[in-house]
Amino acid sequence: MKKIFLVKKDPKAINSPENWNILSSVEFKRFVETEDGKRRRPNFATLNALGPGDSMVIIECDEEIAKSMKKQHDLESAKQKAAAAIGMDTVSLHAIIMNGEYLDGAELLVDDECDIENMVIRKLQIEEMLFALGMLSEDDKDLIEALYLKGTHTEKSYGEEHGVSQQYIHKRKIRILQKLRELLDEK
Repeated sequence: MKKIFLVKKDPKAINSPENWNILSSVEFKRFVETEDGKRRRPNFATLNALGPGDSMVIIECDEEIAKSMKKQHDLESAKQKAAAAIGMDTVSLHAIIMNGEYLDGAELLVDDECDIENMVIRKLQIEEMLFALGMLSEDDKDLIEALYLKGTHTEKSYGEEHGVSQQYIHKRKIRILQKLRELLDEK
């Protein structure tokens, strides 16, 4: 892979097109052997190539930025090595061409089975149900939670625990569910 080194002519000057030297690998090696090059070496970071045929660009920047970019570059390299070790192919979502057509990475990640509209409707329904449950008495809420939300009881076990018959719990449950329907219809 071809490497291009972008070295500032004057490291203290503002970034402008005129302030860059473009060096080859041999020229950069000579530069970092100088006193100035040794001092500035920690300020270089690698920009990731977009595709297999792209050149690698090593650019001079602030030392903190260089450290951050090196960390990111090392992380990406580790991911690629791990993926290769298990036989996965890594592709750039920035440069995919299928059937002669450029595709944005987001187009490849669309999940046709994910129905956002239904997810939003379901979330709203849950919020409405929670609001309606909040309008119930503590005893009624406890029964609905035990039978439906937590699923810890049957009508019979709840009745036994509270010293009443299963039929009483059933009638109470029907009354509470009717009350919930009314509360939800009002909303």
